[in-house]
Amino acid sequence: MSANVLRARDLHRDYQVSRGFLREPATLHAVAGASFEVAAGKTLAVVGESGCGKSTLARLITMVELPTSGTLQIDGADVIGASAETLRGLRSKVQMVFQNPYGSLNPRKQVGEILEEPLEINTPMKAAERRTIAQAMIAKVGLRPEHYSRYPHMFSGGQRQRIAIARALLKNAPILILDEATSNLDVETEREVNAAIRELSKDRTTLTIAHRLSTVMTAGEILVLEQGRIVEQGTHADLLRKDGVYARIFELQQDEVDARLEAAPA
Repeated sequence: MSANVLRARDLHRDYQVSRGFLREPATLHAVAGASFEVAAGKTLAVVGESGCGKSTLARLITMVELPTSGTLQIDGADVIGASAETLRGLRSKVQMVFQNPYGSLNPRKQVGEILEEPLEINTPMKAAERRTIAQAMIAKVGLRPEHYSRYPHMFSGGQRQRIAIARALLKNAPILILDEATSNLDVETEREVNAAIRELSKDRTTLTIAHRLSTVMTAGEILVLEQGRIVEQGTHADLLRKDGVYARIFELQQDEVDARLEAAPA
């Protein structure tokens, strides 16, 4: 694997937006000139307000959508201009955990079946071996052995997100993308889930898309997006010292968290 697993240069993603009958469509610059690099095993965080381009950037890296222009490399291979076969190979290197655990888990399958599926598809393991590994992963994300045979509707939102994270990690893709993966959780559950993610993804290259800045404080580098553009870049400590957009958002969010904790019953 190359030193920089992810590499983007002047990355753009544009959309044509209708402005009504007999009017020329407008161009929406969802990602406008993003440049960054992520080394193997490191974490890059992307933060910003709703509509800033965070999720669009995630879709580009997962190759759900392709860039309009610029350069995007995954493990040294160019995404733009790649053949269908090359793109299939590159997509297998990326796994994503979505924001909504209610929509990402098959309600007709037991948790054990959900977790074993990536092993069944991507490895030659026998059923007994798949079951052993899936049960071990259940314990690692803080669930109990009896949860193996239950269905998604029997779990809380935090527990469902743990299941989604366990499934993503079992695929063993070298790149893990967390798209607002803990945004629907309460503060305490978010802390527990983030701790599990950090422990279990130590050897992965991780891209964390987040609105809550508390999620990204330990990231190796943080990008702050506004209207598709990177306006600040650095570590958590660097960005606080700059006293810019990131620092202002962080202060506001800390006040909100403190207020929720004070209002919570003892």
